[in-house]
Amino acid sequence: MSEIKIASGLRLIAVAGMWGVIVLLISLGTQWLLYRSDMHLPGSIIAASVTAIWTFRLEQLNRQRQQAHLRRFQLISDMNHHIRNALQVISYHAFLQDGYTEHEHIRDAMNRIEWVLQEVLPQVNDAPQPAKQLVGRVEYRAS
Repeated sequence: MSEIKIASGLRLIAVAGMWGVIVLLISLGTQWLLYRSDMHLPGSIIAASVTAIWTFRLEQLNRQRQQAHLRRFQLISDMNHHIRNALQVISYHAFLQDGYTEHEHIRDAMNRIEWVLQEVLPQVNDAPQPAKQLVGRVEYRAS
């Protein structure tokens, strides 16, 4: 899987500044072509500033969205890990001769799956914590 790179704060400022300068140059160029002698610098500066601020905010929102997606992907990866491990226990112990041991291992694996689906899956949408912190909080309920 390819690595997703999130823009740094310096890059956000650079992109916003670049668009502000582009708008300033276009505005001044258009005024120069149309009016030649009567240039209105304050209007061009205001347009460039508004564009830079607007672009910075859009880039900032995009960065936050990317970070949320990365958190979500990490949580999904952790869920996958827990569910696969629990299912592996089920598959290895399904053919045990001792019925009591078989049911105990299957019940434990099913509790792990239930925990992942009830505790971790709802956090995929919220993603308030890094996934590494969730791994240490595994709790099993005895049924």
